[in-house]
Amino acid sequence: MPSLKPEQLDLHIKSGQLGPLYLFDGPEPWLKKRAVQRIINRLLTPETKDFNLNQYNGNSSPASEVVSTIQSMPFLGDRRVVIVDSADEWNTADRKLVAENLENIPTSTCLVLLYDSRAGLRDEIPAHVASHGHLVTFWTPFENQLPEWAITETRQRGKTLEWPAAKLLCDSCKDLEELSNEIDKLLLYVGKKTSLSMADVRAHGLPDTAADFKDLETALWNRDLTGALRQGQLLLEMGVRTEALFPAYQRVFRTLLLGRYYQTEKKWDLPSIFEALGMRGKTQQGLFSAGLKNYSSEELKISLGKIVKTDEEIKTGALANKVALSLLTMDLLKKKEGSVIS
Repeated sequence: MPSLKPEQLDLHIKSGQLGPLYLFDGPEPWLKKRAVQRIINRLLTPETKDFNLNQYNGNSSPASEVVSTIQSMPFLGDRRVVIVDSADEWNTADRKLVAENLENIPTSTCLVLLYDSRAGLRDEIPAHVASHGHLVTFWTPFENQLPEWAITETRQRGKTLEWPAAKLLCDSCKDLEELSNEIDKLLLYVGKKTSLSMADVRAHGLPDTAADFKDLETALWNRDLTGALRQGQLLLEMGVRTEALFPAYQRVFRTLLLGRYYQTEKKWDLPSIFEALGMRGKTQQGLFSAGLKNYSSEELKISLGKIVKTDEEIKTGALANKVALSLLTMDLLKKKEGSVIS
């Protein structure tokens, strides 16, 4: 039987016309995992899954047990699904035993063998799959292919995604799984709207992990009001939620408050404080030292309360997000006349 492309496999799954034997290989683990879950959901019901879903691993499961299972008839259902992760890890004897039993798998069974690496058709199992089943290779899209992948994923969910919006999403996600999850969340956010734009992505917000808060935190350490306002605005324009910025503020001021305690109450020197806070890099130590000089003890004591209050005002709708962030930044960083740093 010929190899299948992943989109051809999707047609098999949607139609329910799934054969008895598949081998998934290729470098993209999440796409393989998703395809397996779709097969399970298509062939088994919640009631029959407990009886007719068998999962094994080539690192620990003996081939004889798998062979016995694939020949077993389903119980209280029409199909049995057998999944073998890391099937390429079987030893030579186990691979030979499995290969010899791939020709006459009952049509009621759907056996899915997963290879962590690329399958070689000269190997026994892939060679038998090529003759009696389907080989499906899952590739990770190249970076320049990701926006089209996101657009296709959105189209399959019944909506359209503009290319700039797709590019922004792709740049903000670390892998396909996160990208797919963000698409799902975006579709829930827009509701009945059928076409998704850059504005929708920004309004919904990007994954918190997509943003780099380093420049914002640097401005906070240095009490650089203009820089902090600018960095906060840039992050909001990227689609980062305002609430996702507050942990950056809390990290800086909590660390400074603790450092001031060590400095004034315990009378520790800076090297001892660095060690207690786990600060080993010269850059981080320099920013922390600057922060201690830039804020007074009184300012540090009330800083965390101001951050919590602003968070509450946003959640209750008392203040708009951008306004609240700007007011908080100015309140924390604007130097008070006559203030003394201690």
